[in-house]
Amino acid sequence: MTVTTGAAGVIARIDQGVATLVLSNPPRKNALTVQMWADLATAVTELDARPDVRVMVIRGADGNFSSGLDLAYLIEADLTAESTIDPAAVTSPAETAITAADTPVIAAIEGYCLGGGALVAIAADIRIASTSARLSLPPAKLGVVYPASSIKYLVALIGPSRAKLLLLTAETLDAASALAIGLVDRVVPSDGFDEEIRAVTRAMLRGSALSQFATKRLVETCVDRPGDLDAERNRWHSLSLTSGELAEGVAAFVERRKPVFEWSPRKGASA
Repeated sequence: MTVTTGAAGVIARIDQGVATLVLSNPPRKNALTVQMWADLATAVTELDARPDVRVMVIRGADGNFSSGLDLAYLIEADLTAESTIDPAAVTSPAETAITAADTPVIAAIEGYCLGGGALVAIAADIRIASTSARLSLPPAKLGVVYPASSIKYLVALIGPSRAKLLLLTAETLDAASALAIGLVDRVVPSDGFDEEIRAVTRAMLRGSALSQFATKRLVETCVDRPGDLDAERNRWHSLSLTSGELAEGVAAFVERRKPVFEWSPRKGASA
């Protein structure tokens, strides 16, 4: 699957259960055009529906994740009080697609990860950064008001005080500083970055999709609806029994063999 508009596009490839989405606009350090935002939302949704996809990785081309929203459409727009232009209408569908995906999503961050690019990474389940990564959220430099969903994800990730500091100062963080505040989950030397991404995806592929899907939903419930957590957990536990996933995991452990997990949300099973 390859979606391109001129020199810019979103490129998708699938290899042994791992779907990699590449944000590609190298002359602009992978700035995301309006069409690329739409293509990213479509690609994530379509890949999430495929039974042969167990993990998604989003990364950028040529050593940069993304320099953010391409501002060309704002530069050309009439930004008066009567304007109906809203960047949230451009960016939010892709964020929603990423957070709504059953499939675990990893943001593989190298080089610049700025503005809208950082919002894509924040929407992912896991953020692994190269030592080359530089992250910034600069709406204050542009007079932009970020979408409500973006603010929600950021605050859930790093807390309200640190979110305010990043947004109010537009400070650029190196990888170590981003790790220290929880904006990324792991930092890897640049020369071992690709191997680390492969290692993490391989580890995920060995696990139960049911357990992983349940984990995503339970963590989200902790944040959004903590009062529902027990009921949500009980639903997933019941499914682990009726699907045979728990029995297979225990049997494999006793027999000292690799488990063969077969449950998939795309096979009609649901909580």
